[in-house]
Amino acid sequence: MINKTERFQSGKKYKPYYLTKAQKIDDTTNKAHEGAIRQAIEWLMSRHKQAVTQTISEMIFSDFSDDARDALNSLDDRIWQSIQLNATECLIAEGEILVKDEYRRVTDLLLDFGGPLFTAGQRQWIEQLSDRPLRMYAITDVTVGQQITLSDALDTSSSPIIVHERSGSQLSLLGTQIGVRIMSVNDHYELSGSAYPYSRLASTEVMSALKEVARDFLDEPEELPRFISFIIRRKWIEQYIRPIVSLSGVKKCSGPGCQDRNTTSLRIYD
Repeated sequence: MINKTERFQSGKKYKPYYLTKAQKIDDTTNKAHEGAIRQAIEWLMSRHKQAVTQTISEMIFSDFSDDARDALNSLDDRIWQSIQLNATECLIAEGEILVKDEYRRVTDLLLDFGGPLFTAGQRQWIEQLSDRPLRMYAITDVTVGQQITLSDALDTSSSPIIVHERSGSQLSLLGTQIGVRIMSVNDHYELSGSAYPYSRLASTEVMSALKEVARDFLDEPEELPRFISFIIRRKWIEQYIRPIVSLSGVKKCSGPGCQDRNTTSLRIYD
């Protein structure tokens, strides 16, 4: 069990973020894969906490300037919760951590002998998560409270995919773009859990970057999914912090609660 005082340790000044029961890190609708992500993270934190926390910190903060990091620290908790949820899933789906001086893929650690005691459904979910790439999609149709239709934004020749989605099926999303993993569940498709929604303005920039990297890796298609994932994840964070840095400057934290926002650790709340 991840204790409420467990922390993501880091040597830099990073804002803490919290995971409460209201921001679940997995599906809790009594499906075969229910609890897979939570069990995976609990196992990883009990055995490889330092490597896990360092890797997640690097996923979020690496290569950002000091001003950008301060802007990240100024984001509200709602956005921080989304950042943590997305980073957690990314770690499991495609991350690597340092174990005994060797980088190991997290999925391999989880599924190898000695890993968590997953149920068959949970194990299949982790396996599928590692196989499903993070892709950019256009939301082309919405049935409120039921489903959304997604079209691959890079592969425009592919057929649209109808995804069962209750909370995220809102008319306001129609015509926008989103980075997601699409999972097969029984006889239909669902989202994996993490999501990288883009504003209409930010969509133009991320699509330009994705098309450029797709051209660059025509001869190395096996490497392309990793770079697509990085661009989707990085540009998604940038759309939140850029206005803070470029328009009004970064506001330094002051007043009550400042110590928490500038602590040198990142905490997970269960």
